[in-house]
Amino acid sequence: MSFRLTAQRFARSLIAFSTRTISTNSNADAVRPRRSVLYVPGTNERAAQKAKDLSVDCVILDLEDSVAPEQKEKARDMVCSFVESRVLGQREVIVRVNSDTTEWFEEDVKAVLKASPNAILLPKVKDSAFVQKVAQQLPRDGKIKIWAMMDTPLGILNVSEIAASPLDAMVIGTEDL
Repeated sequence: MSFRLTAQRFARSLIAFSTRTISTNSNADAVRPRRSVLYVPGTNERAAQKAKDLSVDCVILDLEDSVAPEQKEKARDMVCSFVESRVLGQREVIVRVNSDTTEWFEEDVKAVLKASPNAILLPKVKDSAFVQKVAQQLPRDGKIKIWAMMDTPLGILNVSEIAASPLDAMVIGTEDL
């Protein structure tokens, strides 16, 4: 078995590894199980609707890689409307926005924060400065968390620094590594 294949299997087992397992805050939410995480392309309304009938812990609505450039704005509107509808019940709802190097990033963050999912998933996180920049935009009530997609070599090298930033989870993105 090759090292790459072994690393990919290991990484998949860490899909939604929580960085906050111990809390000194007695009012903190209990650690939620994240045994199954379903990715749904932001343009696939049928798949998003079907997610409410599936036995998954988390649903990630994707605005990044699964959406063609000409569909980005339509996907953003659809995902935000879906999040606002709250049809997924107790499932954790996360929205993966486009990278901060794209023209869609700022509008994605603004719209997604307004829709108020459980978390925003930041792709291509290379350092903690990116996480801090987004954390400053979050509402002060703490209801929206940040997840970091670890899908760049530089992000993997800086994993300790990134893990120390205000995150709720780190997601291993093995396809881009």
